[in-house]
Amino acid sequence: AQEGVTRISWMEMAWEYAQGQSRIKTRPTLGDILMLARYVEPGRNQRGFRETPVFIYEGWRPTIDWRSVPESVQALMEHGEELTPLEFYVEFEVIHPFADGNGRVGAILYNWLRGTLDRPETPADVFSREHEPFDEADEAGLEEGLHQAINYPIQGADEPCYEYEEDDEAAEFEAQLDAEDEERGGCCQPWWEPCCTRDGAPL
Repeated sequence: AQEGVTRISWMEMAWEYAQGQSRIKTRPTLGDILMLARYVEPGRNQRGFRETPVFIYEGWRPTIDWRSVPESVQALMEHGEELTPLEFYVEFEVIHPFADGNGRVGAILYNWLRGTLDRPETPADVFSREHEPFDEADEAGLEEGLHQAINYPIQGADEPCYEYEEDDEAAEFEAQLDAEDEERGGCCQPWWEPCCTRDGAPL
């Protein structure tokens, strides 16, 4: 319970930071994004971008390789003005640049870009298989067209997340993930947060 209260206070500080900065500039900078990540998860995001693989929970969908995170975020910042707030949010979540708090940071960025930090709105749940098509970006375009248009590396859901030297290592890792997931009764966190580390342990 106390941990939840603490995280709420961190989120409030991040939101207040964004509100203050949004009065100075209409779009967040890379420095702003790094600062928001530190606000929402001071311990886990203190070192900046993640250095571990993560999954988006829905269907155990892989995000991009962690080694591509810095250049992918930089490309998103450079081409972000061509995107709607929802498209920017989707790309940010697919990159999943931080060890924790990506959903919270993404929600702040979405409202910053919409100009709704003072009257926040929840982003569409575009990662759910049940979601309806929406106006700003059609469902089919999220996987292919949007990523290709921006022209930076995105790891597709049908591509392997990791490259293993030994097939046995991959099989052992998959079995460990399945065991952890079964023991927890499903993923330990909602879709917008990392579910496991490389060794299968909950973050």
